[in-house]
Amino acid sequence: MRFILNFFYLSYIVLSLPYYLFKFLTSKTARLGLTQRFGGVPQRTSAKPAIWLHCASVGEFLAIQDLITAIEKDLPNHEIIVSTLTPTAYQLARARITRHQIVFWPIDLSWITRKVLKRLRPDLIVLIEQEIWPNFIDQAQRLQIPIILINGRITERSLRRYRSVNWLIKPTLQKIKMLGVQTEEYAQRYRSLGVAAEKITVTGNLKYDIKTEETAPEEYSKLFRIKSDDIVMVGGSTHHPEEEVLVDSYLNLRADIKNLKLILAPRHPERTTEVEKYIQSKNISSVKRSQLSATDELAPDVIIIDTLGELNKLYPLATIVFIGGSLIPRGGQNVLEPAAAGRPVLFGPYMYNFQEAADLLVESGAGWMVQNAAELESQLRSLLANRSALNEAGQAGQKAIRRHRGATDRNFEVIRESIS
Repeated sequence: MRFILNFFYLSYIVLSLPYYLFKFLTSKTARLGLTQRFGGVPQRTSAKPAIWLHCASVGEFLAIQDLITAIEKDLPNHEIIVSTLTPTAYQLARARITRHQIVFWPIDLSWITRKVLKRLRPDLIVLIEQEIWPNFIDQAQRLQIPIILINGRITERSLRRYRSVNWLIKPTLQKIKMLGVQTEEYAQRYRSLGVAAEKITVTGNLKYDIKTEETAPEEYSKLFRIKSDDIVMVGGSTHHPEEEVLVDSYLNLRADIKNLKLILAPRHPERTTEVEKYIQSKNISSVKRSQLSATDELAPDVIIIDTLGELNKLYPLATIVFIGGSLIPRGGQNVLEPAAAGRPVLFGPYMYNFQEAADLLVESGAGWMVQNAAELESQLRSLLANRSALNEAGQAGQKAIRRHRGATDRNFEVIRESIS
């Protein structure tokens, strides 16, 4: 199996080399952590036991903040290692965590993963959500390092892919000691792939526990020039061409809503210049978040968020929120953060990575799915015409989220049990 996997990975690397060479040459972000990805992580020298938490991207990292705090409090003799897959998540982790080692996740070639495991020497590896890497898991087992999965999920699309290579996935999953999964539906999907039922516990979704402010800090309102009677649309974690859709909708809506503002937060901040150019082509004013100044006199029409880790602080500024990655087949982004802030949420039809949360908001009257750009604008116009209904929707979303909290404690018990 290792030979087949290594051959597949190396073939992919060779075939993709022109694309990645171009990215490395043109993007500083793409080059970030390249040495670590090939095994050059710093050697861990401490003799203390260590727990390695791996989260793929920003959403997963934010979801484990309280879990890290729980480990620090209740397992103080353990060191913590945090790894990420994306540069954005790595930069955010480095900014928020100073006491623990932050590394990039290694390429899943057997000799690279073995080298990294020997350098970091974890006593327990905790994978978050859907991070199933066969060579890494195999090498960890060979080194007798237990692996668990928490906040586990498996989409219908992933289930079909896994079934097509069940000769690989089944033995990989069987090497995982315990699985804490978000729902009974996900538990059933893992059981259908050959995971023993006694290994699986339904623990809920950590993302319901993410703390979101219900009111924006006063300095944010001043900095963003948001007045009490302004109506603010926020586009969170957007992808191309969703920013264009929101800007066009904003232009059409502000003909009737004079105090309408738009805040755009692209999922990948390096796309800020691209988004800015489109806004300029529409002859409306914009400014990047990093260039905002408390002394500015004029309020721009559109603010583009080009900083990390601020989005959930901005949601309380919103009247209504659109969550990106959903009008295109990217699987959506986290709809729970704006809902927890008491803000109504719109999203597109492609929410398969957050289907449970999207369904919950729709059922509770706090969220609306739109099929395309025209339906998005129409729904925005309809909802913004009834502010009291929007407030009721926001409160309904908060109530629904409160009913589902507690996953942090349950997932921590899985970790504690795995250690003992």
